[in-house]
Order: sequence, then structure tokens, then C-alpha cells
Amino acid sequence: MQLSAGMGGGLTYLEVAPPDAPADLPLVVALHGRGASAEDLAPLAQAIAAPWRWVFPNARLPLDVGGWEGYAWYDLAAPERDIPPSRRAIEGLLGDLWARLGVGPARTALLGFSQGGVMTLDVGLRAAMRFAGLVVLSGYLALVDGIEAALPRATHQRLLIIHGTEDPIVPVGRARATHQQLVAAGLAPEYHELEMGHEVTSEVLALVARFLEAGFALASGAQHQP
Repeated sequence: MQLSAGMGGGLTYLEVAPPDAPADLPLVVALHGRGASAEDLAPLAQAIAAPWRWVFPNARLPLDVGGWEGYAWYDLAAPERDIPPSRRAIEGLLGDLWARLGVGPARTALLGFSQGGVMTLDVGLRAAMRFAGLVVLSGYLALVDGIEAALPRATHQRLLIIHGTEDPIVPVGRARATHQQLVAAGLAPEYHELEMGHEVTSEVLALVARFLEAGFALASGAQHQP
């Protein structure tokens, strides 16, 4: 896999793809959690080892975390203020990537861990077109900026939610509430609770790989229908 750096939507990012890969590979845009950075999630590309293009953006807000610099998508005390501009930055990044690579939402998956999972839901469920899949790891639905009104329009969106029953950072109750809210709005998320904390385990990776493979296969089949 080859590693490169770029910028889109005002966000810096790391890009990982097979050598000499065609531009229109399936695209996974992976959003890190609070206090982390692109480098923290980048090993996912190697761990899953599928022939996809991965883009790992750094979040919009610099954050000093005990002597090293990470990033956040929103201040925990002000999600209503910070989530909308972070959403616009991610949408800008997606637009720049789609224009450069010649792919669109149907061949793109959004994946997020913790705050990145919050942003995955916020961006993905508001989108006019459906993504190949949305993957939410240790995240939740933030009820900001009128997202409730968008949910009934997203009933056909493929969605995977995975959460640890022992998560000390984002309690599993938030995932359960999110699941209930989405089902009540007519969505049918694939939902898993695993005996783990705030982390990504080998079991999580297997579930994510299977979900994304199925989503990209569906997109490829639709693309080749007469």
C-alpha cells in the first residue's frame, strides 16, 4: 500500500491505496475520534487489506492532549456550535475527492470512531444520495441542527453500528438510544454490542470488512446493470 498526503475541504489527510491503483477504486473515508489524528486510524487500511482507497482526514479543531497535539470535530461543551462547520468541511472533502477520483457516494463508505462516528451519522444521514455504507464505531447520534428531520429520508441507507458494552468513554446506552431512534425513523441499521471497551478489536475489523465488502459489491452490481 502507498501512503500520500493531501488536503480537501480545508482538511489535511493521509491517503492509502494500492500501488498504481486506478482512480475509481471503492473509497473509504475514515474519521478519527477526539484527541486523535489521521495516523491513529491509518492502520485500518493494512489490517483490513482490501483493494480499496482509504482517506484519513485530520479533524478541524486542534486539541492539546497532555503534551501531544490531536484534533477534535467538536468541543464536548458546544456540539451545536462545532458540528455544523465540521460537517461542511467533511462535505467539502468528499466533494474534492469525488471530483478528483471520479467516484461518488455509491462507491464511498464513511467510517468513524467515537466523535468520528458522530460525524459519520451527521454527514451520512443528511446526504441527498446514499453511500455504499456508514460505519459507526463507539459513536452515537448527536441531535443537533435538525437532524431528526433528515432521518425519514435516509431509510435506504446501509448502516453498521458497533459498540462496546464496557465502553467507559461513550456508554453503551448512547448506542442503544441511537439504535432506537434510527429504527423508529424507519432505518434498519446492523447493530452489534461486543464485550469490549472504547476500542477497535479483531472482531470489529471482521464485521467492518464484511459490511463494506457487501456494500461495494452492491454498488458494483448496480453500476453494471443494463
